[in-house]
Amino acid sequence: MPQFDPQYYWAAAGIVLILIEIGFFGFGFLFLGIGCLLSYIFIQFNLIEPNIVTQFAICGIGTVLSWILLWKPLKRIMKSENKEYTNMVGKTAKTTKHTLHKNMDGEVIWSGVKMKAQIDPEANLESIPPNSDVKITSVKGNTLLVTIK
Repeated sequence: MPQFDPQYYWAAAGIVLILIEIGFFGFGFLFLGIGCLLSYIFIQFNLIEPNIVTQFAICGIGTVLSWILLWKPLKRIMKSENKEYTNMVGKTAKTTKHTLHKNMDGEVIWSGVKMKAQIDPEANLESIPPNSDVKITSVKGNTLLVTIK
């Protein structure tokens, strides 16, 4: 049976963790994935001894350093408070198979994408039934405020 070199485990783990981060943004897998990829690079180019303690140390240090260097820039990009999503306002969305209740997060489907939604506080509605057409009145962060259409 052929032996699989440890650097390829690190590369695979790094790629998988970064892909998980892309799919479920916000869990911090990006930084751990970068740490794993650093271990891969260090082993691949013989910059460290290929023992397990050193590999995990490089992964840990790489994770922490990538977090220190990338956290604020990525947070700034994600906040983007000055962005206005006026192209959504006034458009029609549809509630999912769950009732949308006042003061609670729910979901609607707009342009084929499931998005977080709340009933607009100015709408004087307690709930909106499932599969109802709703009008997007505004966007607050990553939440659509909606009213019955």
